[in-house]
Amino acid sequence: MFRNMGRIIIRVLSWLARMMFRLATICITSIWVGVPTSVHRIADSWITEATAAGIPLGYHPTVRVCAIVVAYICLLLGWLVLASFTVFILRILF
Repeated sequence: MFRNMGRIIIRVLSWLARMMFRLATICITSIWVGVPTSVHRIADSWITEATAAGIPLGYHPTVRVCAIVVAYICLLLGWLVLASFTVFILRILF
């Protein structure tokens, strides 16, 4: 029982680490590309995936607005993760 729980915890922690790494890379690339450009690229890719999933074309404007809002929230979360990692590393070093 505890072995299975350990495996589940390790999987969840590895998934969280991968998602934080993806957020951090998105935020770092948004610095060079520009925030609005990267947000619109993210929203466009999500709309392409939504279209492939079968969302009707009439919902695209609403889905696009929601995707832009969620992309901005993801960038803010990524910047918070980067800032907390930076503070954590600086506390260890000094």
